[in-house]
Amino acid sequence: MPFSSRTSYLLFGLICLIGGVLLIETIYINPGRAMPLEPGIFSEKINIPLKFLNLGLWQLPLEVENFVLFQNFESLPPIIQNNSTLAFGIVIWLLTAAGMVLVSTFKRVPFIVTSVIFIGLSLLAGFNGLNIGGINTPYGLLIWILGMVAPAMLIHTFADHWQIGKRALVIIPIAVLTLPILAFLSPVVNPYLMMAENLSLLAMGFSFIFFAYIGHSAITGLFYLLVKLNKGVGIKVVWHFIAVFIIYLIALIFVYLEITGNETFGFPLLPIPFLFLLIGGLGFLEVHLKTKQIDQPYPFPSIGKSFYLIGFAIAIFTFWKAAFSVNQPMHDFLRHGFIYTQIAFSTLFFAYVLANFSNLMNSGQMVHRVLFEPKLFAYIHMRLGALIGMLSLIMFADGVIGLQFSASSTNLTADYYYATNRPLEAGILYENSWDRYRRNPKAKNASAHLKLTQRQPTLAKRELEQGLEVAPTVSDIILLSSVLHKENKILDAIFYLTKGLEIFPGNIHLSNNLALLQSKINKSEDAYALLENVSEKEKVVLANKIGLKVKHLIRFEDELDPGNDLIAQVNSLAFHNQKGNIAPFTLDEEKDDRTPLLERAILTNQWSNQPTKTLTEDLEFLDQKLEEERPPHEEEEWRQLRVLRTLQANRINEAVEYSNGLAFGFASSAGYYHHLTAMILAGELDFDKSSKELQQAEEKGFRNFKPEHLAILYYGGKQDLAKRISLQYQVDWPEWLNLEEEVNVETQEERFFNALARLLPAAKQEALDRIATLDDVDMRSRLAYETLWRKAHWFDERELEGLQSLVLQSATFQQEEQYISELIKMLKSGEWKEPGHERLRKMVDGSDLAANAYWTPLVLKAVEAEENLMEKYIILQEAISFNRDPLLWINFVKYSRQAGLHQYGSEALSDMRSWVDDQTLENLQIKHF
Repeated sequence: MPFSSRTSYLLFGLICLIGGVLLIETIYINPGRAMPLEPGIFSEKINIPLKFLNLGLWQLPLEVENFVLFQNFESLPPIIQNNSTLAFGIVIWLLTAAGMVLVSTFKRVPFIVTSVIFIGLSLLAGFNGLNIGGINTPYGLLIWILGMVAPAMLIHTFADHWQIGKRALVIIPIAVLTLPILAFLSPVVNPYLMMAENLSLLAMGFSFIFFAYIGHSAITGLFYLLVKLNKGVGIKVVWHFIAVFIIYLIALIFVYLEITGNETFGFPLLPIPFLFLLIGGLGFLEVHLKTKQIDQPYPFPSIGKSFYLIGFAIAIFTFWKAAFSVNQPMHDFLRHGFIYTQIAFSTLFFAYVLANFSNLMNSGQMVHRVLFEPKLFAYIHMRLGALIGMLSLIMFADGVIGLQFSASSTNLTADYYYATNRPLEAGILYENSWDRYRRNPKAKNASAHLKLTQRQPTLAKRELEQGLEVAPTVSDIILLSSVLHKENKILDAIFYLTKGLEIFPGNIHLSNNLALLQSKINKSEDAYALLENVSEKEKVVLANKIGLKVKHLIRFEDELDPGNDLIAQVNSLAFHNQKGNIAPFTLDEEKDDRTPLLERAILTNQWSNQPTKTLTEDLEFLDQKLEEERPPHEEEEWRQLRVLRTLQANRINEAVEYSNGLAFGFASSAGYYHHLTAMILAGELDFDKSSKELQQAEEKGFRNFKPEHLAILYYGGKQDLAKRISLQYQVDWPEWLNLEEEVNVETQEERFFNALARLLPAAKQEALDRIATLDDVDMRSRLAYETLWRKAHWFDERELEGLQSLVLQSATFQQEEQYISELIKMLKSGEWKEPGHERLRKMVDGSDLAANAYWTPLVLKAVEAEENLMEKYIILQEAISFNRDPLLWINFVKYSRQAGLHQYGSEALSDMRSWVDDQTLENLQIKHF
């Protein structure tokens, strides 16, 4: 009966290797796969200064909103592991079939005993639950036995002369066909999944037997190693053997104490899965020695070694199943079974070796060749004694192994119902499993999640609170605090997170979530201190630390490097925007794999810092986004982006229109948008329109008034409103503003602010006269500078040079002499030329000089450059809807008449009489008509 041992070793060894890799990956590399604690993203908004509006007496920030992104860990519902479960079931099924091929070669009595054990364990596998022919009928089990055992039995009885290959060609196909037959006959939902889950119980039985078999493999390997090292030397290695055994036994005892819930006094513990894999490997050496020394129930040693590798593979995959499905009772059953057998069998085998081979060990002879042929203490008696010792350990642990097996079975059934979308049954089974065995985190967590999905938050909280009293877990604490947070019970959520940190000190998930809740109740320093105690290498913590700095304006002197983490970079952009700095990095604004929130946050914060594309490209992108259907709050934020982007490009006309559109379309935020519009207009010195926007902002709920708002209202013609707001909202007036009517002396500040308020509708001489009334150099220079931007079209080259001289009288402007010179060149009448100064190039878009109606000289250049008469009219029509510059309006009247739209020209001329005196208006008409 030839048998290719090398092929079988390679095949089954490869399966063991794959199982070992999967086990290590699941337990140590990706342990939270089935019960994830994932960081969820939420956003808060802060105001950042997009630019500063220089009104001479104040530098007012034009504030827009930026996103600050925070990540709090959420306990997600357990993830269904259907693919892994089915893979496990197929592997166990095939390994069992392969094992039956080898069992068919056994001698008569060992074959019968093995078959009886196999059938007995099959009773645990729940094949009757397939309900073939009726509820809980035995037909499923009978078909399983016929498919798995009957072929081996027939071959053993009538064809024992067959070779292994021929046996495999019969037994394995029949075993494989049994699977679809059972699935076809079963009426249950997803029978393949049910069988895969239930095969776990059969695999647990096989694994326990395998643990008993390798119970003394570690000591056998140690003995073999010492004997080989002592070959021909003759030193006394017994003492080495005793010392190493005692160390190993003590380590096992401390592991035993740990898994049974007793004190371990901080003793370093051996990781059981690694220990199992190591000892399982040593067990192959033990099999090799046994097959040479003891009569075996099979004809060839290679059969025994292959059979061993099958058992090893089944045990490895059973450990893996317990790990990936987070079946803690099953995992504990395997751990307990492994440790029980290691302690009992290792101790008895140690006594067995000392009793029989202590003298021979020291002689330097190759004692391992007769290790299992003792004359004084029969090996079989040692095994029986070890079994008794193992039972004693089980009794010392109060027989918890039985509860573990029972709870494992219930968990497996609950997983099946959970995977087949029957939450009520799954929830009941998870509760039952937890009641039987409390060290069962998935059962309690899954039960709470299922109640939440069934809209029973009170019962879910009760479940979690019960779990925290008996067997607290990080996942349950996170879930409970999340439920309480959603119910606005923030203090209760903080209480449980704080208690959780007492149980699990330094836990990153609890520390992070507690810090974010502390932030919500404005305990910013406490929140930041919590995150400082956690490793900065954790990306979530780093991003949240930057977010806390930005939100609460703390630790502003410390700049954290966001690295390559996208969320940290978004928060870092907000940090730089708050400081008014250009960030040392830019973000890619368009990627398909980003969530809508993250996409909006990137665009908002990046555009607030420095746009990376042209205005045309960005506006086209926004138009595409706005064509898509989306929730109202998302649409509002996309429209806010358009305001932001146009403000960055100094396209004031569009920014004001879009901001007003937002105020009209989103009534709940109308006060904010009216205030934003008011500040934009105030920055362009249009106090009249700005005061009207502030009035509407107050009517729509805006309350954050400051002294500068009162000044804008006062000089914008809303004196009574300014006084009421000052009294109602307790806002102090600017110190320089004299409100006493009997005092007629006008201060320098009042003259300056009044000049700013009158600059837009003023004619040339009025603007010059107001500059002349100012004695303060800085104020006079600031007013001359604003006059350049708004009124340069009124002056000839000599007069512009005079204004330049006035501007440069101030030490502030003297530092920017080149900029002022380039500004004069740009504003001179004549054909538009691209300015040489980089700052001016960033401020003015040469492709649309009319984008800011308040830069009247540039608007008129745009009109001159336009050849089409109707286009000239359209440019001027838009400009006069913002700007009341008389010369701008006269040009509108002129071109409206030339375009044949006399009525609009006449109406504009009539409107001008309300702010332009008759003589000035007559002179303008004479000159331009």
